[in-house]
Amino acid sequence: MCKNGDAIITKTPMHTIGVFSADCLPLLIAGKNCAAAVHAGWRGSKLNIAGKTVKKLVSEYGASVKDLKVFVGPCINECCLEMGNEVFEEFLAADSLYARFFIKKENKWHLNLRKLNRYQLCEAGVIDSSILDLDYCTYCEEDNFYSFRRQKKRNGSMFSFIVLKNC
Repeated sequence: MCKNGDAIITKTPMHTIGVFSADCLPLLIAGKNCAAAVHAGWRGSKLNIAGKTVKKLVSEYGASVKDLKVFVGPCINECCLEMGNEVFEEFLAADSLYARFFIKKENKWHLNLRKLNRYQLCEAGVIDSSILDLDYCTYCEEDNFYSFRRQKKRNGSMFSFIVLKNC
């Protein structure tokens, strides 16, 4: 039985798991005997959802961090992800190192979700060269992706999924 959350893990072969997203960052993590799908929005990223998922894969599912492969899907990029000062301050309160993933443009903070989550994955032990990043901006690429921020309403989302091979 699944509860609501931002990450789901399976060790069952041929079991499909996934996450819906429109601007949030989808992460798919594959190990030899387990897989995870992560919905990394700014709130979950502030709480290190990517790193916590990797740690859980290792501690509870027997994954070897050196064998993990990560797919990073389309999300709203730094060019379009504006945040207020209060959100920036929340990130600093969570970890002062997170300041490096923000830039200030026209009195708004812009967060780079991709770089932040890549950092968290690597801090959890994932090898940087094992991360495949499709660097598409859901906000900018209107013909290809849904964007909650661009459309200003719930108009659709994408489903990123992973299936654990039969071992």
